[in-house]
Amino acid sequence: MRVPDEDGLPTPAVRLLVALAAACVAATAGYAAVRCAEVALFAQVNPRAVLGATQSPFLWRCAIALYLGGAGGFGGHALVGRAPAAAARWVARAAIVAAMAIAAQAALVP
Repeated sequence: MRVPDEDGLPTPAVRLLVALAAACVAATAGYAAVRCAEVALFAQVNPRAVLGATQSPFLWRCAIALYLGGAGGFGGHALVGRAPAAAARWVARAAIVAAMAIAAQAALVP
């Protein structure tokens, strides 16, 4: 797969791949942030009460992370159209930060 086309801009396939990577990074970081905010701001509920509820907190966290991932995907797609090198650097650095965030969340706030 070649990266630039005749104008020096990335091909649509490359733009979509970077957008997908940005979406995954944003969803991962978003899940970690939402979980930490949930623990810090809200009291933990009784697990027996959660079993009878129709709305699972985990599913809500996943839905919010998916929404944030979609927003990150649109942002990554726009960024790679304007500055492909900056988009590649941003996604690579953000992936490292997101991995550290989800690891910290798993270790500190299970």
